[in-house]
Amino acid sequence: MEITLKGNTFTTPHTNAEALSILAHGVREEKIRGKFAGSLLDQHMRRKSLSPNQWPWVHKLVHDFENPRTAAPVAEEGIDLSEIVALMDRAFDQGKGLKNPKITIQIEGIEFKLSRASDRSKAPGTVNVTDLGGWGDNVWYGRILRDGKLQASRHMTEGVKERLVVLNGDPVGFAAAHGKLTGACCFCHSPLKTAESTEVGYGPVCAKNWGLPWGVKTLEFAG
Repeated sequence: MEITLKGNTFTTPHTNAEALSILAHGVREEKIRGKFAGSLLDQHMRRKSLSPNQWPWVHKLVHDFENPRTAAPVAEEGIDLSEIVALMDRAFDQGKGLKNPKITIQIEGIEFKLSRASDRSKAPGTVNVTDLGGWGDNVWYGRILRDGKLQASRHMTEGVKERLVVLNGDPVGFAAAHGKLTGACCFCHSPLKTAESTEVGYGPVCAKNWGLPWGVKTLEFAG
């Protein structure tokens, strides 16, 4: 049976029931991880079925489990994004710490999200770069490794890559410019409601969470 999902087609030998059984076994054995897999199983248990849009994802999770990638994307030379890794680490460690630090970029038609991989992931502490789709329904552009190297997937675009380099070069200035241009904080994705927050580009709570200066003028975005 052929399955087409987000423009990509793959073949599966399994029926829906077989794929669901393999998925359930994989989740129980912790060989298939992730909230999305668990949510599909929970929904099937509650409803005794899944929607036509959900069954392809069951097959995709099983297909990826049975056909692991033989080679990881190659880290690109000449790109150092270690300041982004350090920024994420500070947010994770600052005070009580953010459990899942994220940065959402929506600027000049280029949109993507950065999220720090948890300690239970295959690459803990790395920074995943995706589009703004939800869990299990997003495009993975690649990841920033712990040493700051960019490991880009085939979906990476030059626009996203350029923004990553600018963010890395001046995290404070980039965050400030993003807030001023969009009216929203790139860290919590909330609208900036006060004159002070609009002037700085992010609010005092995010400044504390991310270890950033507050109440000072930051550089204009040059890009």
